Amino acid sequence: MSQENYTNKFKVGSFYSRNAAWNIFHPGKGDRPKGGVWDTGYAREGINLLIFMNIGIPGSTGHDFSNKYDEDKEIITWYGKPDSHSGQKTFKKLLNGELIPLFFARWDNKPNFKYLGTGEILNFKDHVDIPNDTRKTIQLTIKCKNLNHSLVDKDKSDEESFEKEIHIRKNAAITGNKAEGLFKESAKEKLGLTIIKDLTDEYGYGYDFLCQDENKKECYVEIKGCKESIGSIRMTQNEWNVAREKNDQYLLVIVSHIYNNPEFKKYVNPFKLFENQIELKEIKSVTMHINKEDLI
Repeated sequence: MSQENYTNKFKVGSFYSRNAAWNIFHPGKGDRPKGGVWDTGYAREGINLLIFMNIGIPGSTGHDFSNKYDEDKEIITWYGKPDSHSGQKTFKKLLNGELIPLFFARWDNKPNFKYLGTGEILNFKDHVDIPNDTRKTIQLTIKCKNLNHSLVDKDKSDEESFEKEIHIRKNAAITGNKAEGLFKESAKEKLGLTIIKDLTDEYGYGYDFLCQDENKKECYVEIKGCKESIGSIRMTQNEWNVAREKNDQYLLVIVSHIYNNPEFKKYVNPFKLFENQIELKEIKSVTMHINKEDLI
């Protein structure tokens, strides 16, 4: 199965039948096999999860899910198959960012679906009722990320944006490292937290420190730093996913005035606090890499 991201193999706003989509993944192999996952609501191809939504009409099983697409806000409301929930392998991978969703929708029983693009999962809910069915399912809210709309020629403004982004990241790394050091010095005194494990030199955990609070409860702490008073901060997709998963065990700690009388502010469950306020920003960067072999 392909581990390639296929989001840009499809054009946002264009229409595709299931067979047409199948042939993009399996060129020259004819029509898709009948009766398999490609005839259901979603099919997986490597890291790609193709989601075929019926909106306002029942699917082949007779279920009429309340799938929606708000074109103005580019928000999708999507329901899984009966008995689906966040603990299942497919949804775990989807929520953790290991699978890339590709959304296709239709509003009639014709074979073609409109490609809406990929998307960022804003929130989800388990144990949602299904009309005329005693079983439950999962509901997800997704913000579309129509990557085709951002495919523009590289020009001076792109280069300036990239250079600005590099500058921002360098400053964030400096303030972040300083804030992490201050947290290590003052976690117990300022926040009542005991550091169990320092993960600041590790990658992919979605938090900086594993701690215990005064009640011996484990918590997962992400540190952000600000030179002066609290300003805007950035969280990665992985950090956001872990915050959603850990709920009240996830703490966002912002250390402000890091060079003069540092102040510590703790946010419990930042996903719940800010899920309706976040602003999604996609940063596309291109860098030139020189191999070690060419330098020595």
